[in-house]
Amino acid sequence: AKLDEDMLRRLVALLGEKEPADDHYWLVPLCLDTMNDQSVLGKISNTFKANHLDPARIIWGLREPEVREKLRRAQGFIEHLRPEGCRFALCDVAPDASYEPLVRHLEIDFIRLAPEMIENLSGNDDLRQKLAEIVGCADEHQVRVIAPKVEHTGDLATLWQFGITLVQ
Repeated sequence: AKLDEDMLRRLVALLGEKEPADDHYWLVPLCLDTMNDQSVLGKISNTFKANHLDPARIIWGLREPEVREKLRRAQGFIEHLRPEGCRFALCDVAPDASYEPLVRHLEIDFIRLAPEMIENLSGNDDLRQKLAEIVGCADEHQVRVIAPKVEHTGDLATLWQFGITLVQ
């Protein structure tokens, strides 16, 4: 939680220095302790208001392995910041993740895949099948999918075939 607070402070300073651009969004993963700390939630709200920052430019990342067992905490975090215009991502969704109940019960906007979901994608039929299931679930719940660490053009073409257009 202390690292998250430091990261948030640095993010606010960085955003204060830059000209706002329509196409810049920041994915900020937070740990479960930060999401559960009411004082941090208040600081986030106050900091954005005090610095005239657009909360819609921030996508708060909830790590799937952490929130899997702590659904209520994640729901509380989302319910607190959603009215301010913030958006949310379920991050680190791996091939063996139990993502479907989380997508169904959390009001998220994005799923960010784990890097291992992209490695050797064109040569792994099981991984492609799992990716198709994740994309199908995301489409059903109107959630966009983000693919991290795409390094090969062949993988990029495969991702586009699945309808994934947000890549890092």
